[in-house]
Amino acid sequence: MRLIQVQPVNDRTQSWTIFAILTVVMVVAYFWHPNDQGIVLCYFRYLTGLPCAGCGLTRSLSAFAKGQFLTSFQYHPFGPLVFLIGIGLWLRAIVELFNQKTVTIVLSEKTKRRLIPLFIIFIISFWAYRIIDTLSHR
Repeated sequence: MRLIQVQPVNDRTQSWTIFAILTVVMVVAYFWHPNDQGIVLCYFRYLTGLPCAGCGLTRSLSAFAKGQFLTSFQYHPFGPLVFLIGIGLWLRAIVELFNQKTVTIVLSEKTKRRLIPLFIIFIISFWAYRIIDTLSHR
């Protein structure tokens, strides 16, 4: 089985949608300057006072878009990864729009069965760490 497959694209509507949405997200992330004391966007944090697993992700994406890689990682360790995946999807949409072909990374079922639980464990561990850290600073 090949890791990368190239296939023709018949309908480019999805490619245009992904390209448009990710372009807006990247432009907003670059120009927006969120601060630590501003509006709480997370309803879980607003209701409980505790961070959710995604708290800090918006600030992380914004910092990464500005080239502040360490700051991005400090806000949320998955922010740089999410941003890079977004860049990859954005580039894939461009390839689909101009070449009318799609590039797909194909993972085996065995690899998926290993990666998904590992990712979930990392998210839950990070969330638990954040909650413990927040409670210890009160």
